[in-house]
Amino acid sequence: MLAEPPTTPYDLRFSIAGIPVRVHPLFWLVALFLGLGPREDPKLAIIWVGVVFVSVLVHELGHALTARSFGYHPRITLHGFGGLASYEPTRYDPARQITITIAGPLAGFLFAAVIVGVLMLLGYELHFFGRRLTRGEPIPNLYAYVLVHDLLLVNIFWGVINLFPVLPLDGGQIARDILLRFHPRQAIPTAYQLSMITAAALAIFSFVRLGSFFMSLFFGYLAYASFVTWQSYQRSSFRGR
Repeated sequence: MLAEPPTTPYDLRFSIAGIPVRVHPLFWLVALFLGLGPREDPKLAIIWVGVVFVSVLVHELGHALTARSFGYHPRITLHGFGGLASYEPTRYDPARQITITIAGPLAGFLFAAVIVGVLMLLGYELHFFGRRLTRGEPIPNLYAYVLVHDLLLVNIFWGVINLFPVLPLDGGQIARDILLRFHPRQAIPTAYQLSMITAAALAIFSFVRLGSFFMSLFFGYLAYASFVTWQSYQRSSFRGR
């Protein structure tokens, strides 16, 4: 999931602030698949795809711009599983790596805060997960309301989910780098153990409390992948004795 997909003739290519961006065709297909399920109106599905594109791009720009501030040369790839900001550091520095990693979710949270601030200035009321964020008049247009709600959902809710210590999510990478800084010998297997347990708990929670089959399947797969990788480290450690 952290590897760049192979290039295709159908890739969309452009650059932002001098950072090259490539969008793999599977990105559009997966986003559309996720949006078509509960949305009978095609316009709502299109809004969802646009929201996912902008939000993932903002997230990866957070990584990429921070990496460039350290002198690296990043590039961004949007693919079927989300996005990837790639760069080649001159040396491994856990503190820098943690800063670059956490910059992605922070960019999404900042983007959401700007949206809430604009709605507040315009005098519109906004509710999110049962909580009133702003006071005022209801957003009059259905599509505008859905656009705002989807933007906050992706940038806040998925931003928080992304910070759980599950590999290869940002939270898992941060946990791994913290362990590498303080306990380098056992850092990798411990990180995958933590990832396995957390992902399994999130899979159960997603199915039982949220009723989301997709999220349950997603975290179930990550729990299994972490378990397989942890087992491989255990076998390698046993053979090395």
